[in-house]
Amino acid sequence: MEKSNKNRRVQRNRIYRYFIDAAVDILNEDGLDAITIRAVSERAGYNSATLYNYFTNLDHLKFFAAISVLDKYVEKLNGVTNDDDSSREKYIKIWMAFAENSFEYPEHYYIIFFSEMKKDMDEYLNDYYDIFIGEDTKVEDTIQRMLKETSLSNRSMVLMNECIKDGLFSEEKGKIIDEIVILVYQSILIQVKTGVLDPEDALNSFSKYLNNLL
Repeated sequence: MEKSNKNRRVQRNRIYRYFIDAAVDILNEDGLDAITIRAVSERAGYNSATLYNYFTNLDHLKFFAAISVLDKYVEKLNGVTNDDDSSREKYIKIWMAFAENSFEYPEHYYIIFFSEMKKDMDEYLNDYYDIFIGEDTKVEDTIQRMLKETSLSNRSMVLMNECIKDGLFSEEKGKIIDEIVILVYQSILIQVKTGVLDPEDALNSFSKYLNNLL
């Protein structure tokens, strides 16, 4: 019975991936508005009725298309910090890994963390990690706790709380600094998204602000 359940789960996740890969291809080629139920179903090789067995609505599918880039970020987190790093160094290194990947995919990250679609993020993000971030993904405890948070502010505060616990900042000052980091990040992400900054210049700018703030 257990093996049968596992096989069904593997099959279900495989079909999820077919639909999401099709939606990602459309997103990369023609933008978010080009993602439709019909276009994704045809590209994935399934009918629309089958798609609705896996996704609640079109927004759900669009969100998964955007969120698929997070697996590359999770891969980068493996080995990005080490046991000898201070809480400050971990905060900076993890934020830089996040920024680097997001500046490569600015529209995707904007959709995930700043668009109206994020109102259903709790459910969608938990679904995503359940399906695509398996038990074999090994990251340290702090990062594991961070990944379980679904808002950018909560994620970042997991890291900042380590700095506060180590006495680097008071709780009030730590929260203020963390809010500023997110505001700076959002501003730079929008500039990358609109073509004002290229990813390399954006990463250099964010690094400068982040290191000065910390």
